[in-house]
Amino acid sequence: MTMFSPRQDINRALSNNYPEHLKRSLIDRREKLLALAGAAGDASGHHEPPPPLPDERNPEFEAAAACVELKLTGESKRRVFATRDIHVGEVISVERPFSFTLAAADLYHCHDCFELCYNPIPCDSCSQSLYCGEACKVSAWDKYHKYECPILISLKNIVGKHKAFLLAVKMSFLIEDESQASDVYKLTENLDKEHIRDELFTTALVTALMFHLVKKYTTKFEGATRQAEEKFKELLMLHLRICLIHAAGIDELCPNVIDGEHRLLNFRSETVGCALFPFYSFLGHACCPNVFAHHHGVTRVLRAIRTIRKGQECLVSYGPYYIEHNKADRQSRLLSQYHLTCKCRACVDDWPQLDLLPYQVTSQEDYAFLGDIRNASVDVAKSSIHRFIDGVRYFEDLEPYMDLTLQQKMLSYCYDVLGNKRQVL
Repeated sequence: MTMFSPRQDINRALSNNYPEHLKRSLIDRREKLLALAGAAGDASGHHEPPPPLPDERNPEFEAAAACVELKLTGESKRRVFATRDIHVGEVISVERPFSFTLAAADLYHCHDCFELCYNPIPCDSCSQSLYCGEACKVSAWDKYHKYECPILISLKNIVGKHKAFLLAVKMSFLIEDESQASDVYKLTENLDKEHIRDELFTTALVTALMFHLVKKYTTKFEGATRQAEEKFKELLMLHLRICLIHAAGIDELCPNVIDGEHRLLNFRSETVGCALFPFYSFLGHACCPNVFAHHHGVTRVLRAIRTIRKGQECLVSYGPYYIEHNKADRQSRLLSQYHLTCKCRACVDDWPQLDLLPYQVTSQEDYAFLGDIRNASVDVAKSSIHRFIDGVRYFEDLEPYMDLTLQQKMLSYCYDVLGNKRQVL
């Protein structure tokens, strides 16, 4: 995280015709800032390092542990299953995406490395991309931004809130051959489903429009053969289809201020980016998931939120969660967005919706925790994790049960605190 970098900022000012009569003042300010930085120590702290994976890895996905495997389900889809009992809080995967795009965080995250940056520098040619420093600006330009730069505003106007489209274009600039991202192309096995085939016309139309922008307004195809252009179109459409189905959010805790008032917890989770995580994409949905995700930078970490027995499927929530939405709303949303009729335990048994806002804690220890953790204290999170793991284990056979859900939510929040956080300066 680059909260301030006085040497770089002042050198940048001095190299851009800063007025001679003001230079002495600027140099004095640099000395004061450098002294302040030395006293304050390292300014980094956007997130803790991601946890390590066990030495024993999944043979198909390097990002996953050997405690899971991919198997065919009755619907002829490959899904993730436990090869042994997986304990609450145990790491299932630690996965970096091939690429990412920013969503709501484009003013305070570096567009190339994602690090939190409160004083970013812009691209020399556009105002749409911001970077934590010169190194990332040069790196992005060399890899992909020299192509997207002249058309990025047009692309954003086309895609609107659908950042998966921007991710697909960026991937197409980065990938020239499928061998460069073999895990990404494992996701093509679900593209022949009927509802996805029905969307081919729309995807083809968007592909044609984006290809026109790239060909007419960028240097991507200068000196390129017709074969290279056709290959780009082919990959762009394939990336669009993959990303529309499998692109997932990158989350971050941000200040929880609404209408000028702080809430019970001073931080809430916000989706700030969009990325493709191939292993994660193989997990199925449940409205009562047994796996949850949190993020360290762009790295997505999956952990068990309850005990997963050997042979059980590992399931995440695609959005609808039984404690927050009733069955009719969940089923309607899943059918419209994912063409999915959920048959998880919460849907089959029609579990009751639980109102957990605000947190309805009953023990003094949990009240004390909420008071201590409200400012996203890493030390409090680390010291509380084992207590909530024990709580989940104690109550998990009673589901649906409010005390279990509260223990799970507080455990999940502890792991979120160890991940991405954005402060107010």
